[in-house]
Amino acid sequence: MCGRFADYFETDELAEAFAVERVVDAPGPSYNVAPTARICLVRDAVPPSSGAPVRELRGARWGLVPSWSKDPLSGSRLINARAETVTVKPSFRAAARSRRALIPAAGYFEWQTDAAGAKTPFFLHPPTDQPIAMAGLYEWWWPPGGGSAGPGGVGGSGGSGGVGGSGGSGWAPGDRSAALTNPVGAPGGRSAALTNPGWAPADRSAALAVPGPAARVDALLSATILTRAATDSTGQIHDRMPLIVPREAWADWLDPGLSDPAQIQELIASLPDPELIPRRVSRAVGSVKNNGPHLVAPV
Repeated sequence: MCGRFADYFETDELAEAFAVERVVDAPGPSYNVAPTARICLVRDAVPPSSGAPVRELRGARWGLVPSWSKDPLSGSRLINARAETVTVKPSFRAAARSRRALIPAAGYFEWQTDAAGAKTPFFLHPPTDQPIAMAGLYEWWWPPGGGSAGPGGVGGSGGSGGVGGSGGSGWAPGDRSAALTNPVGAPGGRSAALTNPGWAPADRSAALAVPGPAARVDALLSATILTRAATDSTGQIHDRMPLIVPREAWADWLDPGLSDPAQIQELIASLPDPELIPRRVSRAVGSVKNNGPHLVAPV
C-alpha cells in the first residue's frame, strides 16, 4: 500500500519536471504527506473551449470521494486503489476511464514488521533526486444543495485561464504566480476564489463527461493512488507498493482519449518495475505532526 509519502519539491520545480502549463492551488512541499492532506496532482485537462488538453498541476485532497457519495468521509478510506481491479470496482471505475492523474513524489514510506511485531520505517526513493510519478485517479464531489458555478469555459467569471491567466478554478488562486507564492488559499480569501470558477462546465453532467474542472464552485477535488504487487527490492518490506509511471508513459496515462477499460489495464500491465532504493529512517515519520528533511535522512 501507500499510506505516507514525501513531496518536498517546490511548485515551480514540479511544473518544470512535468511540463505543466497551468498551476492551480498547488500545496507547498511536505516531507510527511498523510491521508486527507492536500497533495499535488498532474492531469491533462480539456478546456470546454478547445479540444487541446492543457497540463495542470493542481491541489487535491488525498482520499478519493466518489461523486455519488453522500458525504466526503469515505475519502479517508480510499487512499489507495488496487491497479489489478481499478477498472471494475464501483468506487474507481469511472475515474479510471476518464480522470487519471500523476501524483508527484520524492519517494514514499513503508513500515517493515519483524517477528516480534516491531515496525521499522523505510523511505523508498529513486536513485536520482527527481520526482517520481505515482499513478492516481481523481474525482469531483459536490455537497448536497450547493450553488452552481458561473459561466463556463476558460476565463469564465474571473478573467482568462490558461498559462498564467487570471482564471482560477474552484478554490484556486487566480493565476500561476499566485499559486506559486500562495499554495494554500486563494488571493483575497475563499470568497474571492468562489467568484472565480475559471474552467467550469455548464453543469454537473458535463463535469463528469469531460475530464475537466468541477461544475460547482464548492466542489471537493480528491484523489487516490494506485498500488500493485511489490517488486523484489521492495517486497521484503511490504507486499504492495505504488504503481509508478515512468516518464515515457506519462502522456499515455494522462491521455483523455484513452477510455477503454481493457486498454487501460493493458497499459497498467505494461509499466516496468521501478528502480527504488530503500533507506531506513527515523520513527518520527510515524507522527503526522513531524515534518522536515530529518524524516528522510538515513539512520
